Order: sequence, then C-alpha cells, then structure tokens
Amino acid sequence: MSLEVCPVAAVGGQELFELYYPGDDLGAIYAPRSTSFRVFAPGALAVSVMLYSSAESATGWEVPMNPDCDGTWLAIAPGDLSGMCYTYSVFHGGSAHEAVDPYARALTANGARGVVIDLASTDPEAWAEDTRPLLAAPTDSVIYEVHVRDFSISPDSGIACRGKYLGMGQRRTRGPNDVFTGLDHLVELGVTHVHLLPIQDFASVDELAPDGYNWGYDPSHF
Repeated sequence: MSLEVCPVAAVGGQELFELYYPGDDLGAIYAPRSTSFRVFAPGALAVSVMLYSSAESATGWEVPMNPDCDGTWLAIAPGDLSGMCYTYSVFHGGSAHEAVDPYARALTANGARGVVIDLASTDPEAWAEDTRPLLAAPTDSVIYEVHVRDFSISPDSGIACRGKYLGMGQRRTRGPNDVFTGLDHLVELGVTHVHLLPIQDFASVDELAPDGYNWGYDPSHF
C-alpha cells in the first residue's frame, strides 16, 4: 500500500485537525534487540531519527523513517540502544528541522535531546508489587502541595539529600528540638496525598548552571 504524505500547506486545515493516531507507542519504545521510533508528523515530507552516542556528540547516525498509519512515521533501529540520545530531523517547508521527540521518556540536560531508556531498569525494588493505601472516600483526602527542592533544602531539615528527589522519600529525619521533618512531618500532619509542583524541564532554567531555581510553570517538556 502506498501512502501519500503532503506538506501542511497542501492539507486542508480541517483535514489536518481530524488526523489522529490512537496508538500508545509514540516515542522511542525500547527492547534489548531493537528500538522502535514513532512520531506524529502528518505535514512532513521526510523524517529521520538522528542517533547520538552522548549529549555532547556533534555528529550522529541517521535512520530514515517510513510513513506509516494516521500521519505517523516509523523506524525500527536494531541493537541495544539503551542510553543513546536522539532527535528527529523533519523535512518541511523546504528545509530540515531537528527537533526533540515530544514523547521522549527521558531527556538530556535542558531537554536538548531525547534518550532511549529501558524504563523497567529504573523501577525500585518491588515496584510492581507496590499498592496505594486505601481511601474510603475522596472527602477524606488531605492534600499537600510541595516544591521538590524547597521541601528539604533547609540546612536544619536533617535530610541527607537536601533539595533532591531522594530527599522527598527519606524517613526518620529530625530537625532542631527533635521535630519531625520531611516525609515524617507529612505523616504527622495526617496528609494523605502529595501534589508536586511541576518537575519537568523548565525552559528558563539552565540545568547545567548552579543554583538554578524555578517553580516550574514554564515547561519545555511535559
């Protein structure tokens, strides 16, 4: 079956908006022997995956993608690509544009490139058996909104990984006068749910610079 792929300018506005891909395999789907890449780009004339060995690599390997169903492009790259960086090179409007995968499951600093990742390898021990506590009714919820860094950054927090993700989960921490801090403090308050302020990449913060700070309401990837 041949597929006709038209540039956006040649596709009627309503027709373009009606295009929809119902699958759940957009982005880079890792397997030990190969990784599939699928991106929704109905207006592109050509798309390639650009693979890089690191975030700093200036040159990469180009893997051409084939037009597939419902406005998507697909490529399957052989080999174990875990940890490889990648972008998409999209030919549109008379030139090629390199773009980060909007469905990337991991990113390099400042969201410059996507990263192929084996998500199963990141699961904590017994993650698959973890269950949430039972809640009799939604009205029993006690919700606490918190900023990851601010939650534990105080020098008096007694938390080893101050301002870090690991600091959010550290237990049995105490502050001055032996007060509960961190997660134990939330338990003491009777909190049932924790709502994190945005934790994705912040567009206005350079992740490679020290002391970057933001509440995260300017996301570049979410």
